[in-house]
Amino acid sequence: MLSALETINLMLGFGMFTIALVKLVVELLKKDKKNNQSITLAS
Repeated sequence: MLSALETINLMLGFGMFTIALVKLVVELLKKDKKNNQSITLAS
């Protein structure tokens, strides 16, 4: 059984990881859209 402090630390750590993952996906999608636009403009 985890103590309250350990549980909070685990939740915070998982939350930070999830936020970082979402930010990474958003950045990749933004880059992807920019690349697609430049490709369509070039062709």
